[in-house]
Amino acid sequence: MLGNQALSPQRKSCSWLLRSWPVVGGLRMSDVCSNSLAPIQSFRDVLAGRSANRRNPGVLWPDFDQQTHARLWRRNRRICEAPAIDEPRAIIDGPAIFVSMQDGHFGHIVAETVPRLPQSLIEGRGLPLYFSAGARMRVADTSRVFRSVLNWLGVAEDRVRLIHQPTLFRDLHVAPQAEHLDGPPPPDSYLALLETITAHRLTRLDPRGVTFVSRAGLPDHYGHHAAEGYLAACLTELGVRVVYPESLPLPDQMRIYAESRALVFSEGSALHGRQLLGRIDQSVSVLRRRHHSTVGRNALLPRCASVDYVPCLSGVLRVTDKTGREIDYALASLYAVEPLIAHFESLGVPLRRVWDMATYRRHRDHDVLSWIRAMYHPEREHWLRPQNTPDYLLDQFEPLGLGHLRPLAAQIIGGPDAHPVPAASAPVLLAIAGDTGVDIVLADRQGRHRCIATRDGGPGDWGALHLHGAGADPARILGLTDALSGALAPGAVHGCTMADRALLRNAWQRVGRVGLHHVTQAGTLTLLRALATDPEEVVRAVRPLHDYNRCHLGIALAQALVPGLAAQIAAGRLSGPVRNRIGYALRLLGDLCTRGGDHALALTCHETSLRAAENPFRRRNAIEAAYRLGDRARLAHHVETLRERGQLPGDLAGLIGR
Repeated sequence: MLGNQALSPQRKSCSWLLRSWPVVGGLRMSDVCSNSLAPIQSFRDVLAGRSANRRNPGVLWPDFDQQTHARLWRRNRRICEAPAIDEPRAIIDGPAIFVSMQDGHFGHIVAETVPRLPQSLIEGRGLPLYFSAGARMRVADTSRVFRSVLNWLGVAEDRVRLIHQPTLFRDLHVAPQAEHLDGPPPPDSYLALLETITAHRLTRLDPRGVTFVSRAGLPDHYGHHAAEGYLAACLTELGVRVVYPESLPLPDQMRIYAESRALVFSEGSALHGRQLLGRIDQSVSVLRRRHHSTVGRNALLPRCASVDYVPCLSGVLRVTDKTGREIDYALASLYAVEPLIAHFESLGVPLRRVWDMATYRRHRDHDVLSWIRAMYHPEREHWLRPQNTPDYLLDQFEPLGLGHLRPLAAQIIGGPDAHPVPAASAPVLLAIAGDTGVDIVLADRQGRHRCIATRDGGPGDWGALHLHGAGADPARILGLTDALSGALAPGAVHGCTMADRALLRNAWQRVGRVGLHHVTQAGTLTLLRALATDPEEVVRAVRPLHDYNRCHLGIALAQALVPGLAAQIAAGRLSGPVRNRIGYALRLLGDLCTRGGDHALALTCHETSLRAAENPFRRRNAIEAAYRLGDRARLAHHVETLRERGQLPGDLAGLIGR
């Protein structure tokens, strides 16, 4: 092992590396570099290596035990330990800046990595930025969250370097961690630097209205308030903007946060997103999911007019890991309803006017059982054994007023059949006024929704019934639609026997908002950039539109996206698995175009899908599109292709002669 022979740190003032850049965004560095923000430190001959975990960035700073600003802080103390690093396999001679470890967790990136970046960017203009990684990877292989945060701060990817092997840095610099998890408030000079590098993204702000940042869109095993989806639906009905941050690009999230007069978070990592902004005249409040929690308080206080932690928690259902430690991020939290309503009323939102306790309790119970089913799913059940005996969890029900759910919960967590479904959760059919008529949506027992049919027209003037997949019962669908009466407003939900109408309507509208983002030029470019490393991004954009039969959005997205996809496929830029997933997304877009009546675009989608990855099902879709378009030449080509391969079903054999 190479001994530590580095020089003592050389503290330098804010004038370091700034002679050619004295003014940034109209702000002189002398105006923001005060004694409250420690200067960047410089070291000679520093060993660095892989990051062992989230607590250890992997840099062996000189005189390690005496270092203050260079080390990782959390909860007002230095938490990193001196790493053991082998002989260096690489030597970096030129000056460089070390930032932190590469991470994929949004909260930790924002709270522990970002606080070193503004000063690094402004004082160390042009120098490469180094992050330690746990394994060999390219920047393009890092998490989408990591790259999004860097992009928000204006960090070009070609400036980022990853350390994945023992490396000796001849001239390494590091900015102080201006704020950290559960630490003191950041200095004003740091916030000024942050505002300087983000100001161009946030022009002409006029904060107004109330925004609720919800966890209801996350998988159940991540934990959230039971019936949070019902709260979100009620708030939407009252005109509150409800944000599901995981469904929006980071710049859109930041713009929404900055434009809100009152910002309400469901306690979780999303509230750290507010740390990516500077000082704005707004109130921030947090709906507690954990008793006495004030997570992020000191980070938020200097950034806004007020911070409030709403005492709307009546209790939690908890589980532990194998060691007996509580899995605190995955709690199923229960609302104290009266303080919850009172808080929104204090913000001018008349929540009491639309809140129905019976509906709330139904959704609370449904969400509690869904949470148990998710936690005890075979993929993660091993986290819970052997500490979580059935009685450990079941004994929590009665004190929380959930005794009536204990038998159902016992069925879920006990015995070989770990996932029985209560009769009340059986799949149901719902009717929604859609783009081209009335869409019939199957709501399954996992809370997912899928459009299986559309009936043209409306009550009193019914047209044809179009089935969108196998398994639909035409007689049942006709019976449901025949029972409808009166005018159907767009997005109106009918036939609900189990699900709450407001919930499904909110989900339908949310899919529309997601789709509208992706058909913008910026959204389309984001999807195209994601292709090389994350083809699922395109699938995630298209699949909800398909599930909810949003034909007009599907057509708009196909018009914007297909030319770029076709060019990438033709140029051979996509690998096999990526090409196949993109082919799947194109097939879904083709289905939406067919349903929306744009048969020429549908045929283009299906033929591009075939060029991405061939299969008989996609070829059959191309045949249907060509037949509906009346393009006999392309119809003959696709039919003959299937015939030559011996894959032509009998129902297609006579199409050419029709």
